[in-house]
Amino acid sequence: GMSAFLVDRNTPGITVTPDIPRMGIRAASNAAVVYEDVRVPACDLLGGEGKGFKIAMKALDGGRIGIAAQCVGIAQGAINEAIKYDKERVQFGKTIASFQNTQFKLAEMQTKVDAAGNTVAFTPDFTWTSTGYFWMKWVMPEYSPMNEGGVDKSFNAMPAIRYAEVLLNYAEAAEAIGKLTPEIWNKTIAALRKEHGGISSAPFPAEPDPYLLEYYTKDVLHPASLSAAALEIRRERAVELTLEEGHRWDDLMRWNVGDILERRYRHQGWRGIYLSKEDVKNGFEFNGKKYTVSTTKTTNETNYKITTPDDKNHTLSHGDHGYLIYNYKLQWDDRMYLYPIPVTAANVNPNLGQNEGWQWI
Repeated sequence: GMSAFLVDRNTPGITVTPDIPRMGIRAASNAAVVYEDVRVPACDLLGGEGKGFKIAMKALDGGRIGIAAQCVGIAQGAINEAIKYDKERVQFGKTIASFQNTQFKLAEMQTKVDAAGNTVAFTPDFTWTSTGYFWMKWVMPEYSPMNEGGVDKSFNAMPAIRYAEVLLNYAEAAEAIGKLTPEIWNKTIAALRKEHGGISSAPFPAEPDPYLLEYYTKDVLHPASLSAAALEIRRERAVELTLEEGHRWDDLMRWNVGDILERRYRHQGWRGIYLSKEDVKNGFEFNGKKYTVSTTKTTNETNYKITTPDDKNHTLSHGDHGYLIYNYKLQWDDRMYLYPIPVTAANVNPNLGQNEGWQWI
């Protein structure tokens, strides 16, 4: 490999030319060094044989910092010149520095240079999500001086993924290929339950939970054989990722049980707010607004008419109380596992065809 040597400039055969004239950075020496039949003793070896490239890269570290500082200085100098010119240039009877749009631009430029010069670090703001999972790699908060117009930007390739999701993915993948062992279980699902559920013991499951087994295998279009561990992993994903945008949908699609969406709540329809008998009798308040429930009064902005499921109106899950249900039958079609290829894309390339079930588009 490459090696580095520390050589005295007075060594015979070394010639150093005068500094090369240049526009800036005059405080640093910049000259050509010519070597002609220079003999270098072994004691001049720097850092050990083959370490030259590493030493050269370390030397560049300081240079990069200097270049960054120079860039900030050059930018500040450019702004100073721009301000000077704006105060001199007259347009429509005024200096252009007096126009608000010019002032906005100068203020934005100065803010960016100040932020760079003060080495302000804009770290991810983990209060932006309820669970710590970012929908972008890294969201720059709208109040950041580096953010133009309050638009979220992603400049950092740092992935922000909840550790719990990593453990869930690991456990599910291991189970899918038949490699899930009690040891992996203890490091993933059991660890999550102990940490978040306060459970002192979470042993590897031996028997499937009857409720989960029925939920995921009974009356589904594509039943599958599921182990006790697979069912428990699905339970844990539902608990851990309940607030994650789109994760429940993605799980159901991956497990080929999208039709569960149709039969949930025993085919009753869309389930809403829970109302006690007292709420039904006296009305209830929600988000500062008063609502009533009636069997005779027509449904409107503040009243829910309770009838029968047949007329696709509102009912209560337990007759005289319970969840307010909008009785519109949920429908599932297996084509929903795939999105249709956009018409615009198909027009550009007709050979794309169309996904199964969407050919009519």
